Amino acid sequence: MNLQSLLITFTLSCVFLGAHACILSLDTMESLESTVTDFSVEREYILCPNNVFDVGTLDYDNVVQNGTEMIHARPNLVVKCGDDGVRENSCVIRGGSVHVDGTPFFGVASNLTVQNVKIAGLTFEGAAKHSVWITKPGSVLFQDCEFREHTEALSTVMVDYSSADGSDELIVTFDHTDFVSNAHSAPPAEPTLVVGNGMNNRLQFDNCEFTNNTMVSDSYISKSTSSLVETSGPLAIKNSCFKDNTVGPAPILSYNPELTLSGNFQTNSGGSICPLSGQFLTASALDGNNPTCTSADATSCQSQNTFMPTVSPNSQPRPTDAPKQQQQGGGGQPAGGGNSQPTSSSTSGTANLDDSSGSTIIGGTVLMMFGSMAVLLVL
Repeated sequence: MNLQSLLITFTLSCVFLGAHACILSLDTMESLESTVTDFSVEREYILCPNNVFDVGTLDYDNVVQNGTEMIHARPNLVVKCGDDGVRENSCVIRGGSVHVDGTPFFGVASNLTVQNVKIAGLTFEGAAKHSVWITKPGSVLFQDCEFREHTEALSTVMVDYSSADGSDELIVTFDHTDFVSNAHSAPPAEPTLVVGNGMNNRLQFDNCEFTNNTMVSDSYISKSTSSLVETSGPLAIKNSCFKDNTVGPAPILSYNPELTLSGNFQTNSGGSICPLSGQFLTASALDGNNPTCTSADATSCQSQNTFMPTVSPNSQPRPTDAPKQQQQGGGGQPAGGGNSQPTSSSTSGTANLDDSSGSTIIGGTVLMMFGSMAVLLVL
């Protein structure tokens, strides 16, 4: 193999956060993902704290423009804010059409699932279509995230997988994740924050909070059908809190016999029919708008228990690709107060970390770290 070029960059463009490097642009992450051929290997991307990532909008050809790429969910993908992946690190994914794409509509191969996807510590704000849109089987975890100020979205979270033979399902879990100050605009938007469209979609909420969400607008449909969570699939909500929300019949609407509710608290969030959940188990109940109602069973908000991330004290730096320069409107922008320097980071089947030599191989490119100096070899 012949050496064609040698590029040396210093810490002005490659700075580590603790043990790891971080990335400033979602475009960088997608560029690295496009080189992956073995999706059975976990790939971890650490976003730089104290940054806003402005996502682009989709044109008529579903091409992202006027902003950075969305997060495309592929098997074994991990995206974190900072080394420990907590919300306090302040990584805001803002604007654009879609924030997290788990569909075949925007360039990801249709045969790829969303198995073992984890997103930790991110704040999602103001999507125009869906903040999260998933139509594939697998399992997706949102840990210590926040969905806030989605006021124009068709629905903030759309979980819409359908299995012809019922042999597999889509599981989406929200752990210590909050939904704050979201609102229903008007039809054709769904008057629901989180939609599970079909029996093959399993939703789980653990230690979550729904606060100050307004799902009732002037339209008749929002007054008669609006809710915070509506699903035809299995649903479990545990140790979660509903505070100061405006909904229609109930905060939770279920059309599936598998409904588990425990340790939940509600204040000033009851519906016109049910205080917490309304479960429709028969056609007559649906026709007569007569669900089986359930009340909250906790006397205080259990979700206020602090989320405690786990970070390995022996983790090693994971340098990969020299960062792109920050572009106006297309990458991370300072969210204020942070002194973090942007770089990029991941490990993958095609970005193989060699801890002994401090080098990373991506296709025909090798990045080697020597203390404060990064050496990029293009082979």
